[in-house]
Amino acid sequence: MVAGSDAEILQIAREAASNVVRHANARHCLVKLVKENGKLVLEVADDGRGMPVSSMSAGHGLRNMRARASALGALLVIRRNRPRGTVVQLTVPSR
Repeated sequence: MVAGSDAEILQIAREAASNVVRHANARHCLVKLVKENGKLVLEVADDGRGMPVSSMSAGHGLRNMRARASALGALLVIRRNRPRGTVVQLTVPSR
């Protein structure tokens, strides 16, 4: 069983991966969780069609991810992947 903030991080990873499957038309998706400089960094990156900038704040899933990140005191960044696709990056302060 996953508890507390770990459950929130897992849910953000699930939502980001679910968005790749439902919307990205991607061939590849990389999910990475590492500890960098005392912070936990989750990254979900795909090589799909990418998101228009205007869509990066819309949708229930994105709002849910932002709310979960806020509850953790974490930074959630959604950006374009190069040359194509989207990256969702969550940076959680030291725990």
